Amino acid sequence: MAADVYSNSFFHEITNYPLLTAEEELNLFQVLQTHTDGEEFNDTQETLITSNLRLVVSVAKKYHSENSSIDLGDLVDEGIIGLMNAITKFDPDQGFRFSTFATEYIKGSILNYLQNNANAFHVSSRAQNEIRQIKKFQNEYSKLHDRMPTIHEISSALNMKPEKVNLLLDASKGTDSLDRSVSKDNDENTTLGDMTSDSEKSSPIYATEQKMLPDATQDILRAVLTERELEIITLLHGLNGEDRLTPKEAGEICGVTSERVRQIESIAFRKLQLDHKAREILSDLL
Repeated sequence: MAADVYSNSFFHEITNYPLLTAEEELNLFQVLQTHTDGEEFNDTQETLITSNLRLVVSVAKKYHSENSSIDLGDLVDEGIIGLMNAITKFDPDQGFRFSTFATEYIKGSILNYLQNNANAFHVSSRAQNEIRQIKKFQNEYSKLHDRMPTIHEISSALNMKPEKVNLLLDASKGTDSLDRSVSKDNDENTTLGDMTSDSEKSSPIYATEQKMLPDATQDILRAVLTERELEIITLLHGLNGEDRLTPKEAGEICGVTSERVRQIESIAFRKLQLDHKAREILSDLL
């Protein structure tokens, strides 16, 4: 699992960005009103984002305290997406601070994420990784054979028991729970979550990803990015040695829209740029 976003350099780096005064804020939004693109426009947007990341963290932490099973980094990502939307909607002539306006967009984005993924939060992060592996295999297999693979074909390719593949696919649709007891060697107390132990490390997909990146590079990426960010970057840029996927293809595997894939990719790049070690390897990787 990727390290918690607040136990690594990301949290330290965002505290280095000063909060904006009301006058600075107004000047930046005046730049956005007079420029629609270009380097100055992009730099201004970046300043507004980085100076408000602590606000995003604060809001995300409040929701995480009530939903501790959810990856805090994913909530931060959704909050940043809300922040970026707020920047495009804010009118400085209305007379109030941007932070007041942005907070509602940040909350709205996080709440929408929580509501749209209510079922998924009952699935452990380990099981979610295995579900993504299954979907990735289904996507690749269907391209090669013009049909979806059978349960037994998935089972054989990913070194999973057929019954486990079935249960994971049901859980991905919200029709089953990883907390439901399943039979395993006559142990009635075993849950599907218990069954998702080491198969991730024995699957061909996991092994390929481990071989393609040096250990030091993997450690840096996992320290900076959430699991979802790393998965999307890997799929989009072929870090596992496979062909690069389009945002639509990556979204189908990760269960999000192509637009959300692009947004998460943008956030991941921003995090990598903030970390000096990650920044050094970023140009070599992508």
